[in-house]
Amino acid sequence: MTDIRQALTEKYGERTVTSLDDFLEHTGMAARLVAVGRDRFFADEFVMLAAEAVAIRLGESINRMDKNFLGDHGHLGLRPILSARHVIAHGYDIIDHEVLWDAYTNDLPPIASAVRRLLDVPEPESATAATLPTS
Repeated sequence: MTDIRQALTEKYGERTVTSLDDFLEHTGMAARLVAVGRDRFFADEFVMLAAEAVAIRLGESINRMDKNFLGDHGHLGLRPILSARHVIAHGYDIIDHEVLWDAYTNDLPPIASAVRRLLDVPEPESATAATLPTS
């Protein structure tokens, strides 16, 4: 365990560090979803459903983090993702996939980078290395 992971674990608990790792895993899923391209994202019902599921996972990973961590690291911008999770999970009939696309392409990458810097995790060589099948 690195020094930063140890310090975060001591201050916020192992569950928070595990949840941060989960969050990064889910951001990779979101990156692979948008890697299929805008046209396929909006044309493929299963891709849009997967995007909803990933948003719920992202939010749930944040929900599992220590509340003091979220307060101490408000600059990461995690709380709005948690709020979006609640809307998607409970308001399936009002989901705006344009908002999901925008969040996944514009908002989420810098948040993921900030979490990687916090954990001292290198950026992936390619966020889209493993893309969805084409058919």
